[in-house]
Amino acid sequence: MGLQEWSKKCITDIDYNDLRDYWSLLEERGAKKDPPTDMAGTKKQQKTLLNKLLLEARTRDFPQLPDLVYPKIKSKGKDSVEWLRREEWDELVKLVVELSGGIANKIISKEEYQQLEWTNRDRKNQRNWVDFYDALMTQYFFYVLAEDIPRLRMEWFREEGKDEDEKGILYMRELKGNREKDNSYAYREGKLNHIRRIKERRPDDGWSWFTFYERTMKTASNSQVGETVNYLLQEALEMLGIKKRETMTWVNLRHTAFVLMIKDNPDLRETSELIDFAKNGFTSLDQFQKNYLDKMDIQRRASESRKKVKAGKYDLIKRIEIH
Repeated sequence: MGLQEWSKKCITDIDYNDLRDYWSLLEERGAKKDPPTDMAGTKKQQKTLLNKLLLEARTRDFPQLPDLVYPKIKSKGKDSVEWLRREEWDELVKLVVELSGGIANKIISKEEYQQLEWTNRDRKNQRNWVDFYDALMTQYFFYVLAEDIPRLRMEWFREEGKDEDEKGILYMRELKGNREKDNSYAYREGKLNHIRRIKERRPDDGWSWFTFYERTMKTASNSQVGETVNYLLQEALEMLGIKKRETMTWVNLRHTAFVLMIKDNPDLRETSELIDFAKNGFTSLDQFQKNYLDKMDIQRRASESRKKVKAGKYDLIKRIEIH
């Protein structure tokens, strides 16, 4: 707000047109986010801030100052999260391996990785599909936020323990905002194979994938990495004929990883287990309950009801012949 021209005006001179223009600017910013947002929450926060400034101005210098007239704050409502079903996820992983020439899930050397077919003229090339696969499986094991995919580095992955106590760990060494830095532990078997595979084909340090995109830690989330993984995801889903309510992005893959883990291990629904699992996936218990468990329970009850309730005579489709 402080960067807007009208913010330099005396508070007595701010009018409806200033606020209307500011609302439009916020909407433009929201449209560029991934996923897009109507910015209703931000508008409400700014309205609250301006009202506090008005109150302070009345107390100090302008006792007769009238209330500001704000443009209506319209909210489209927030869509519930969407995810891929297990069979859709399996189809996606299988297709990505095929598009990589059968290389993505194999152990190859650094030299062999560099020799994979690649061009900057078409993002749908062999090495990019290998990179996409590595990011995809990292999401499957570690539940990272979509904004973190471009900033993950090879030195953040490690193994600990031996035999049954072996652990696959991702330590988020650099985070955006004030999130707590901590280890994320893989809850699935196969995590060590994943870590060893990506370490075998890449240097011990540096960006984990799509290294040809220049970026710094501060600018990583604004690089083309996020755009590229979303592009490849949507291309793959189109090839598979998988369609959802909205265009699927990497955010939906995070949702998918959470849901598939809960379905594969229902014991994680226990409160004490769920608190740890949510924290391990960089989210809260409340958000996990709201976004995943509640929706999963609704879907389950609807499915159970369909099995119990038979179709009525008017629901049945009969084939008739017209002469």
